[in-house]
Amino acid sequence: MGQPELLSFKDFSAVDLTGGEDSDGQLNHNYVRRKRQVDEAPLTPAQRRKRAMVFRRNKSKIRMGRQRAKRRYASVQKLKDRARRQAKNALAKKMLGGKGKGQVSYSQRAAVEKQLARRSSQIDTLARRLFSKVRTKDRAKMQHSK
Repeated sequence: MGQPELLSFKDFSAVDLTGGEDSDGQLNHNYVRRKRQVDEAPLTPAQRRKRAMVFRRNKSKIRMGRQRAKRRYASVQKLKDRARRQAKNALAKKMLGGKGKGQVSYSQRAAVEKQLARRSSQIDTLARRLFSKVRTKDRAKMQHSK
């Protein structure tokens, strides 16, 4: 029973570190793809309850963060995320016949999420179109606060 083998950085990495012609681009692509899969996985009821408890515990910190964020311009990545979310919600609303995701059951929501996962290129296209509107709205928010 000797010393256990030391782990390297690559053992903890969530991305594919195999080299290739365009290894940097591939690394970034793999990271974004995995991050999207982790972020968009539907929650089980137990996970939903646990997140609710965590949110309740940190609500004052979250409130302060929101107040600070109101006084700042959003980053480009944040704006892209907002545009993507709006695009997803618009497509979901279309699939649900005009109802929002909040007005339907969890099972219907999960079914719509599954359909949306197959339409990621359509979501990306719609998000690119919505980006300028989202940015304009963010700029207008700052003009009203001054």
